[in-house]
Amino acid sequence: MAPAPTGNPRLRVLRAVEDGWTAFSRAPWPFVLFTLLYVALSIPFQLISDPEKPPVALLPPGQQLVLVGVGLLGSLLVNLWGTAGLIRGAWIAAEGGSPRFADFRRWDGGASLRLLLHWLLLAGAALLFALVCLLPPAALAALAVRAWGGIGAVPEAVVVAGRVAIVILLLLALTALAYAAFSQSFLNWLALLGERKLRANFLEGARIVTLNLWQVGLLGLIQAGIWILGFLLCCVGLVAAWPLGICISTTAYRQLFGNQARADFVGPAPSPDPVSG
Repeated sequence: MAPAPTGNPRLRVLRAVEDGWTAFSRAPWPFVLFTLLYVALSIPFQLISDPEKPPVALLPPGQQLVLVGVGLLGSLLVNLWGTAGLIRGAWIAAEGGSPRFADFRRWDGGASLRLLLHWLLLAGAALLFALVCLLPPAALAALAVRAWGGIGAVPEAVVVAGRVAIVILLLLALTALAYAAFSQSFLNWLALLGERKLRANFLEGARIVTLNLWQVGLLGLIQAGIWILGFLLCCVGLVAAWPLGICISTTAYRQLFGNQARADFVGPAPSPDPVSG
């Protein structure tokens, strides 16, 4: 087993892709079958969480609210379960093992809670970041419009320059927001596999991704290409392309953050007790 990276590890993109493919090929059918189950369980909850589409749209408002709530909660639980299962299976395969279907499907309440807390913190941070970045340009635009209205006739050049400045500020704010989200590319893995606390995962994840900015971006483009190819194959290929992408990200995570993982998460699924009789 290779030692865990220390300091400023560098991502070897082609090695991550190769190792990810090797991991996926160790248990392709469990990966595909679990992905199919994941998608099959997600679809009904997604359907009932949209109040504008039947059958929810045909119900009274009170029943719509209940169904939408059930749909959102169900989707959340399925996503937590599915994300944890795919990452667990990918980790076992990256370690050289052959994950069983039971390794994918088992529910881990502690891991799901950690993942949920990381998602909530990411959403809250994104919202706060968006407000901080987008409110100043919006306020500037409002003040400019009010000033123009008070002054009366404003030279066309000033109007154009003001609009250009506001657009530039908005683009910079959106770019910063997109980068902040990109810097958390390995947040799911850090939440499920690592031992650090919430804040430490955010900071360390952003630091390592920033050090490997171009490599992580290239890896993302390769994964996007794999997913697009899967989609073009009548969408059927996605059930293989999706777990393959998870395996590639998992091997990249091992390069950047180390090959140690929580034993309670990646350990084998408990065998059923024999029935005594």
